[in-house]
Amino acid sequence: MSVSDGETRRRPDTRWEGAIATAGTRRARHRTNMISPEDVDRVLLQVGKFGRFQFINCLVVNMPIMFSALYSLAYVYTAQDLVYRCLVPECESSSAASAAFSPPWLPTAVPFKAGVPEPCDRFQPLLNATEAVAEAGSCSARFDTVPQRCGQWVYEPGQRSTLVNEWDLTCEDNKWKLSLVGTIGSVGAFISMPVSGFVSDRFGRKTLFVWAWVLASLSGIIQSFSSNFIMFLVFEFCNLFFEAGVYAAGFLLAMEFVGPKQRVLPTTVLSIFYSSGNAVLGGLAYAVRDWRWLLRAIYGGGLLFALPLWFTPESVRWLAAKGRLAEADAIVARVAAINKVAVGETLSSVADRQAGQASKAVGKQSGESQEASTLHNLVAVFKSASLMIRFINCCYCWMANTFVYYGLSLNAATLSGDQYVNFILSGLVEIPANMLALWLQEAAGRRGSLAGTLIVAGASCLAFLVIPTDVQWAQILVYMLGKFAITISFCVIYVITAEMFPTNARNSMMSYGSTFGRVGTILAPQTPLLASIDESLPLTLFGVVSLSSGLLALLFPETRGRPLPETTEEAEKMTVVDCKTCLPCTT
Repeated sequence: MSVSDGETRRRPDTRWEGAIATAGTRRARHRTNMISPEDVDRVLLQVGKFGRFQFINCLVVNMPIMFSALYSLAYVYTAQDLVYRCLVPECESSSAASAAFSPPWLPTAVPFKAGVPEPCDRFQPLLNATEAVAEAGSCSARFDTVPQRCGQWVYEPGQRSTLVNEWDLTCEDNKWKLSLVGTIGSVGAFISMPVSGFVSDRFGRKTLFVWAWVLASLSGIIQSFSSNFIMFLVFEFCNLFFEAGVYAAGFLLAMEFVGPKQRVLPTTVLSIFYSSGNAVLGGLAYAVRDWRWLLRAIYGGGLLFALPLWFTPESVRWLAAKGRLAEADAIVARVAAINKVAVGETLSSVADRQAGQASKAVGKQSGESQEASTLHNLVAVFKSASLMIRFINCCYCWMANTFVYYGLSLNAATLSGDQYVNFILSGLVEIPANMLALWLQEAAGRRGSLAGTLIVAGASCLAFLVIPTDVQWAQILVYMLGKFAITISFCVIYVITAEMFPTNARNSMMSYGSTFGRVGTILAPQTPLLASIDESLPLTLFGVVSLSSGLLALLFPETRGRPLPETTEEAEKMTVVDCKTCLPCTT
């Protein structure tokens, strides 16, 4: 029998198997439609609201979240600017120059400004000598007073090894390249958001989490071996492209297995771990001064936490939505065994029990108006003048939050005093801010908390500029107050965005606002360029943006204690409310 004959004989079986698979898929989808979010919550509550498994799972998920902060902000130290001056070959050799950054003869060869040698200019030589250094600390060469650009540099000893002294990215001509490092990573994260969302919905939260983390870690390790600046930029883009989806996937995996009233807890813990990552970065950068080894320590250490992620269970809610009820039930049973509790009801049993009511439910659905499509719901929101203004205002507040938050994080390393201590403090101050945000939203309301913290952050940035530079402790205190306030604001913007738009468009509004917020992360790394023009410009810009967004936030409706709007009409009716009663004002 020929191969073609065999293939012909197998074709009917293949078609029959395909028909069986199709019918099975339809039945699975039909059973999935019987599972509601309330059913999933009821089944999950059987395993405990926050037991041993939830604690372990939260810890396993949050360790990569902590390292993701290091991934996002590593460029603060890899692309950090340095102190340098021109090499004077008539008086020194390039090999021995770093040992004497400020020799006695330097003022005759290099122009000074405010007691500091100009980093990119030197005086034109009048006498060229092959070996003009007669003895240590002296130089017989003579120089004119006309400055000229230099092509070689001497770096002050004791500094970090960064991209600046690796590839001589010096002077104003190259400062944009240092700023580009942070921006190119933010662009990668911006592009990644819709891609990671699709992968998460299509292949699962755990799949995205594990593979994105592994790829981001491997990309960072390869980046540490970059042979030129272009190669470094390419992998900087890849690092943040892969890492961008990790936070959202980790958030879902940590929140999935806790009770409805406990979902705030993993959210807060997630934020605390991320903030701790900022502090860890400062300490690690202090210990590892070479940029290549710093990247290897960050990404190599992060890669170690990929192994426990393989044992993290997939999202039960995602499995239920995909009709994979048997897998979801197996995970629920595993969680119950770890928490030492019994499970009486499974998702499969719920689906089977409700399957008998399917025909009646379908008949009822056919007689009712079907839910409008997602596109129709979005069009309805954008057609509403009040909701459109609210959405534009929301996008601006998202941008302001990310711009000021990341801007203050980046500039913490440039404050007077110990750069590493300042950066560590800017991360540690976020921990109590995340905790306070929970109480403040209930005490002052969503709108009051958002507007108030944005105004405090903006005022702190502007107040920093009027404090004398010799009062160093006051400058750092005010700066950290601004970081503290913008961290609370960042927590509140998530909540108020979700609560002031209708259910049928809520996820889209949250996604659009968060995506627009990425504009702030793209712009923030460029602010050091403003400091080269005037040192006060970055904080002035942070202050103005934060203050203006705080005032505009007062136009948002108060959502504390109010039912979530289900329709566009209900969202439109949300106006300014009485802070005491949380009821619409009647006067």
